[in-house]
Amino acid sequence: MINGLINFLMDDVLQNSLITMAEFFKRKKRLSFFDEEIINFSAQMNPLQSELNDFIYHQIIFKCAGNDVNHINKNIIRKLFKNYLIAPQKLPPYIQKRISQETGVEKINWQGKRLSQSQPFIRIVADHIAGMTDNYAKLQLEEFDHEN
Repeated sequence: MINGLINFLMDDVLQNSLITMAEFFKRKKRLSFFDEEIINFSAQMNPLQSELNDFIYHQIIFKCAGNDVNHINKNIIRKLFKNYLIAPQKLPPYIQKRISQETGVEKINWQGKRLSQSQPFIRIVADHIAGMTDNYAKLQLEEFDHEN
């Protein structure tokens, strides 16, 4: 059903845009530097698309923004962050190298409080976690949980 809806919407945009481009060419005798909107839904589809957008925003996006999934994801991020602060040797080798370079603390000395209070170290760990997909973050946390 979703596939059919997407095809329907795309067909409308493509057909309407081709018509708009042809009209633009007739008026301006060029097909470059479009100084007006060319890509649009048709007049018949525009109100339906607006209604669909409202539905998506109110029934999907905004409802998901406040649900338990975000709470769960925040907990995963917090736990990962704490685990990496305690055990930075579990970070990938390229991240460990960056930590040594940017903090000036060699890996052999990572167990003290000095590293965990280092702003560059905290930023590197946060950046690493921020680059993870949800699934990868869950897998990483599971690895920590299995080791404990």
